[in-house]
Formats: sequence, C-alpha cells, structure tokens
Amino acid sequence: MDASVLNALILASRTGLLVDGEHLQDEISILCSDKQHALEMLKASGLDRPDSARDALGWVVSRGHLHVTSTKAEVLKRIATTDSDVDYLLRYRSAVAQLRVASAIYDASKVTATGNRIVRCEWSLAATGRIYSKAPNLQCTPTPVRRCILARKGRIFVMVDWAAAELFAIAGLADDRELVHFIQEGGDIHQFTADALQLNGRHLGKLVNLGLLYGMTGKGMAEYTGLSEDECNGYIGRWLDARPKIRDFRTWATANARTNGGVTIGGLNIPIPQSEWEQENDRAVRHAICYLGQGTVAVALHSVLAYGELAPWLRLPLHDGALYEVPFEEGSSGLQDALRMLYAIWGTSCGGFIPRVRIRTGKTWHEATINGDEEAAQE
Repeated sequence: MDASVLNALILASRTGLLVDGEHLQDEISILCSDKQHALEMLKASGLDRPDSARDALGWVVSRGHLHVTSTKAEVLKRIATTDSDVDYLLRYRSAVAQLRVASAIYDASKVTATGNRIVRCEWSLAATGRIYSKAPNLQCTPTPVRRCILARKGRIFVMVDWAAAELFAIAGLADDRELVHFIQEGGDIHQFTADALQLNGRHLGKLVNLGLLYGMTGKGMAEYTGLSEDECNGYIGRWLDARPKIRDFRTWATANARTNGGVTIGGLNIPIPQSEWEQENDRAVRHAICYLGQGTVAVALHSVLAYGELAPWLRLPLHDGALYEVPFEEGSSGLQDALRMLYAIWGTSCGGFIPRVRIRTGKTWHEATINGDEEAAQE
C-alpha cells in the first residue's frame, strides 16, 4: 500500500467516528425485539431452527417454493412478497446480521475523556487492492448503526462515490463507449436492467448486471429473479449481443489470466491458482473478470485517497467511495469550496475514462448515504 494512502488511513483511524451510544443501544434493543418476534412467528409456522440453512431450505420448499435451491437474501426477498412467513425468515436473518454488526461496533467504541463514544478500526488490504476495515468491520454497516454515527460539532459528513463503479471500469477496459457514456451522463444502468426485466427493485438489476459481467448462467439468474430459465437465457443472449466489446473482452481477459497465472492491473498482481482452472466450475473464469473490475476501482480509489489535503477529513474508505467529515459553518462558502475540491479530485480516470462522481452530505452517516447529489459541487 502506498505510504500516503497508509498515512491517510492511520489518521482516519486515530480520529475515528463519533457514536451516539444511547441511540445505538436503542437500535440494538429494537433489533433484538424484531429478531424475537420473527423467531416466534417462524416457530409457529413450523421452522424451529432458522439459522440452519438445510432446515430453512426444506421449510421454504415445503411451503410450495419447489424451485428454490438456496435461502440467500435476494431469493428470500423475491419470495417474501407473496409469502408472509418467508418474510419473517428474511426479517429474522436480517435482524441477526444487523445485530452482529451493531453489537460489535458498540463493544468496540470507547468513551473518551470528554464523554463522547468513539469507534476506531484497523485496516487491511485484500489481494484485489480493496481496502477493508476490521476490528470492527465498518464496510457493510447497516442502516440502524449509520443513523447513530454523528458528524462532530462544526462538521458535516460528505459521502463521495462513483456510479456503477465496477461495471464502468470493465466498460472502460473493453472500450464499450456506449455504456461508458450512458453511465457518465447519469444513466442508471442497474435501474434500466430492472425495468427491462420487470424486476422488483434496482438491487436486482445490479445483481443481474454484475452477475452477467462475471458469468452468471440462465439457471442462476432464474433463481434470483423468479423468471423462467428460458427467459433468462434469452435475456443473457441479448445482453451480450448488445455489448459485443464486453463479450470479447471477457474472452480475452480469461485467456490472458490463464496464461499469466492471474490478473495484473495498475501495479496490482492478483494470482489465480492453477487448481482453480482445473476445477469443473467456472470460478477461475469469474475471478479473471471480477478481479479486473475490483482491481481497477481499487487503483483509482488509492489515487484519490493519496491526496494529502483530504487526509484530515477522511473517516472511512469504502469499496467504491469514501466518507469524509468536512468543516461546516452556516452561511460560509467553505463547504461548497470543499465539495468542489472533492469533486475535482475524485474525477480521476477509472478504466481509461472519467466516472460519474456522486457527492452527498448529511449530519449523520445515514443522511449522507440517502440524500441527493450536491449539484453545486459539479458547477
């Protein structure tokens, strides 16, 4: 890891995030109550061990969902729209996952001499170049916790990220200029796919796009979307026909990774063991493309985190963005100046093209996640 990036992460860790401890305790209590209620409803409907993947799958199938082969969250979300008991399984699993994170963050936070509760974390680097936090892990922090992370007095959170970062990176590497420009101009490719397939939610459109990019089959797509396998195979064919440069790039990237024993991008060397190529599944093929997308985004992220003038504001790097805590004073132009600087610095090359930068602000981490883009930053 570049020394300037490491120094920025060390500074972010030392500063930490301010936690509203009482609010977080309340959120934990609510999650505990939700978990208990869902557990009671599941037991009443015949599922005694919702934590057991085998028991849960058998119970779901026994309720008439005969073609379900897993109880992953995306599959349960689709079924839960018409089956209230399956919705309780989803709620139970969700509460358990959120409680795990919320409790870890509460336990890791420390009360300072001023009475504030602060959470700090350690940093590590994945083989793909992705920076991730640990002890505790803040990368996938649930909404209840984000509502309890506060900007300090005289500060405001600024969330910066790139739109459809991995898909954009692969489109850039493949020189698929039509897709690149669609995303650059503000088009939501994940919502476009969701609408085209009449899927219930943008998150499924994103799952399909990334899945197809990395080799999703018609069978796998059918499981997540509820469409027939024939419908999915037809869509996959049309998707690849509409993006021949990405199809050709996938073929080249796979052959190149196999020949070279892995993926090299922007100084990153990401190995793919020979044993993966010898297996009958397509794991190595998926990794050849996935690592290129993740590695390209990671290299771009490192380049923007390396700017020393942003280091005092950095609180948390994310997979395709970062959370900053910027000085803020009502009526001052300081925030707009800071937003313009963030926008300029984050407008860096990713896969050979400039991605669309999104900037949002809020007094809590949650607000900075859901608020609309700050257009003034782009003037």
